[in-house]
Amino acid sequence: MIPHTDAYTRFSELGIELYDHAVLVCFALPCLRDAIAPLSGQVARKIPAPLHFKNPGMTAEELSKRLAKSSDILGKELLLSTFSYFEAYVVDLIAEIIIFHSGRTHLARLCKADIATTDAAITPATKQSKRKLQEYPRKNLFAKYQKHSRILRSAQFPFPSRRLAAYGWQHLCETALRLNAARIPEVLRDALLMPLSDKVVSTYHALRDKRNQIAHGRLAKYPVAIAIKHGSWLRNLAISIDSYVVENYLIIELPADAI
Repeated sequence: MIPHTDAYTRFSELGIELYDHAVLVCFALPCLRDAIAPLSGQVARKIPAPLHFKNPGMTAEELSKRLAKSSDILGKELLLSTFSYFEAYVVDLIAEIIIFHSGRTHLARLCKADIATTDAAITPATKQSKRKLQEYPRKNLFAKYQKHSRILRSAQFPFPSRRLAAYGWQHLCETALRLNAARIPEVLRDALLMPLSDKVVSTYHALRDKRNQIAHGRLAKYPVAIAIKHGSWLRNLAISIDSYVVENYLIIELPADAI
């Protein structure tokens, strides 16, 4: 059995790399604070040169000011990166589903072959039950509709919703090319039929709004502790999504006319 998608592996590796670096920074900042404390008021040359940047005029006082802001900056960078990784994960996940099933053309063939095979197997008795449902619905005949619907389902009759599956796959393939963060819950719920609660969707959009506020410079305070909490929530959501997709979509499906 497939344990998880390749998309999740990449998401997980990027997250580990990001948080490993955050831990490194959190170790380094106290060391820097202790190192510059005795240098306050001293000449600039006493401050060690930074890697990758040229800043010969740096003072202990200026570094102290920047250290005071470092927690919120690190927190914002953690959410910006984690949310971007999550967004990319979902896009890659949908692409992986499509690739697993050999692409858009093969998916259309699966759906069409399924309908053609089941249509060819419809018996006169099944057709008779179908006729009982080919009328505009009336409330007083609900029991009749139930009876013949059960007969049709037991005969694997392809109802209209099943006939539209080919278009659903086609639409998903097109959506995957231009999917953005705002539409992720919609695609998970309506296309993949994942049972996401309203609370989960609301929390997701709240984090998306936080991400947007940070990106547009509208959120000044965002502590590391909050970023870690929100990052953990996104990771758990990704785990849940991945488990659902592996269980329901990474299944080898042969065309009905090839069995």
